[in-house]
Amino acid sequence: MTLMVVLLLLPLVTACVLWALFRDPKYTRIMILMLLANIATIYQIVQYKRVANLFRRYHGKICGNCLFPLEGLGDKGVCPECSHPYEIEKTIQGWKQDLSIRQTSNQTATQSS
Repeated sequence: MTLMVVLLLLPLVTACVLWALFRDPKYTRIMILMLLANIATIYQIVQYKRVANLFRRYHGKICGNCLFPLEGLGDKGVCPECSHPYEIEKTIQGWKQDLSIRQTSNQTATQSS
């Protein structure tokens, strides 16, 4: 995780240094674009962590639409929060597939660097 943060911040720091040294408007635009890209990436990482934590806490029994915990509810039904229909088995399989795909791609990216 630390390596990921360093890789995210390195381009931003570089753009800030270039802007500070030369005060050129083109570096300002680059810095703003890098900042926006970093914010978007960090947001995605935080969302992934949040969903992974919910998945572990509720054993995959969370609504695929609004992330409401479905623990203690029937095997089939409608989410009380957003009225989205669910089937516990399909929901758990969907979350496992989604989280494993993301985890596999994150591990591959870490190993290649």
